[in-house]
Amino acid sequence: MKKSKLIQNIGKLCIPTRTGAKIRSIITYNFDNLMEQHLKSINLKYKSIFLDNDKYENEELPIYHVHGFIPKDIDLKSDTSFEQMDLIFSEEGYHRMYLNPYHWSNLTQLPILKENICIMIGLSMDDPNLRRLLEIAQTGSTNIRHYAFLKRIDIKDISKNNSNNISSILENSFLERHHNLQELILLELGVNIIWFEEFDELPQLLNQLLN
Repeated sequence: MKKSKLIQNIGKLCIPTRTGAKIRSIITYNFDNLMEQHLKSINLKYKSIFLDNDKYENEELPIYHVHGFIPKDIDLKSDTSFEQMDLIFSEEGYHRMYLNPYHWSNLTQLPILKENICIMIGLSMDDPNLRRLLEIAQTGSTNIRHYAFLKRIDIKDISKNNSNNISSILENSFLERHHNLQELILLELGVNIIWFEEFDELPQLLNQLLN
């Protein structure tokens, strides 16, 4: 299977240097272990964390699976820890986590958002729980410390569904206001938006940001 260029670039940024690794922890909302598989292939020590009592060693990169973890090579017979896992698969599970401020995933994410510069990739930034955590983390601070990579909406996507013959001038005006509003909303949560047009731009943009 062809490896994702983005995952490869993230892996490089996790490798420790004399001044430390540029990426010191990963929070993922995905269930898979694609990141772990790549880190294993480059001999980088990591620890997948998906339970509230999971610990990691200093030399390990923590990868927090805050919605649960279903690795490709899962062995339910020999590893009973997966039975204790709280999988956030359904809307009911999501609301349970949202309504519980002491859920381990919320207690994990909040200090990371408060104390670190975070780079958000592959998120829509519409998640109400993430927005709430960002708002709490930003309380009392005026620093804009985080970055979110978001795909700019293309006018072609609107024109494709335009059955009312709305003029391109109006469409462009709407898109500009929409993107500006997105920027203002996320700035209040301490997040800078980095816009991109195509997903294959992400690896290079990530390198530029961190270098």
